[in-house]
Order: sequence, then C-alpha cells, then structure tokens
Amino acid sequence: MRESAGESAGAAEGASCVVRRVGIVTEAGADGVTAEIGDKTLRLPRDKVAANVAAGDAIVWTGSIWAASERADRGTSNMRKA
Repeated sequence: MRESAGESAGAAEGASCVVRRVGIVTEAGADGVTAEIGDKTLRLPRDKVAANVAAGDAIVWTGSIWAASERADRGTSNMRKA
C-alpha cells in the first residue's frame, strides 16, 4: 500500500481509510523544529516532537507526537542513526 502526506488507502485495500502524515525536518532547535509537511513549511513546538528528531529526519504523526519515521520515508537520513 502506497502512503504519503494527504493520501488515503483505497476501499479495496482495507476496511478503513488511514491518512499518514509525513514530513521532513529542515531545522531542529531547543524550542521546536521546522518541517516541510505536504506543500507547507511549519514550525512544530518541541512538546509535539520526539526528543530524538534531528534535521534531515523524516517524521510521521503518531496521533499525539511527531516521531522519526522507522520506515525512512522519502529516503532521508534516518539510516544514520543505525
């Protein structure tokens, strides 16, 4: 199943539609991160972002916090943490 920001699963792929929000962190600081999410650049407060997120990481919305993507969406630098 193909997933990306703003895209939902088709009815033939499952019983429910799920939108998976992903982004790329362009800047990280003590007060939060700047990320490209969809076609927008947003400033996310630190309390809504996992502590281990750094610039260059792909992030995904878990429903309560932006966390580094384990799937390395969009081919980002998440592999550097291995």
